[in-house]
Amino acid sequence: MKIAVYSDADGIWVAWSDYRFTAAPAEQTGWHGSWHPVTIPGSFPGYWSEEAVCAMNRIASHADVTIKWLTAWEEGAPEQLAPTVGLNGIWEMIPGVEEDDIAHWNWWKLAKIREDVARNRPDKI
Repeated sequence: MKIAVYSDADGIWVAWSDYRFTAAPAEQTGWHGSWHPVTIPGSFPGYWSEEAVCAMNRIASHADVTIKWLTAWEEGAPEQLAPTVGLNGIWEMIPGVEEDDIAHWNWWKLAKIREDVARNRPDKI
């Protein structure tokens, strides 16, 4: 069985809650384990959840699962973000931020997911 998991970065692996001024967003997210401050060059300071990362690493460890990035970070996600927060596995990068056109209802992430599903035909997403 082929399973595709699509993931953004901001707000998921780096919570937009500036650790310099605010507490970790455990109550808002439901991830109540350890939260760690993170600053990656070129990124807004935030937090990452150890519990969320461990959960995704368990999912990514399954042989039938392919994790795919859809993020404005593009190559920065696998090269900078993943090693910084401890995301394991090989995550495929789906580029396309330059195709974003919200004014014409073309949200690039949704368009790229649709293209990828049509091309790769996963059993589950």
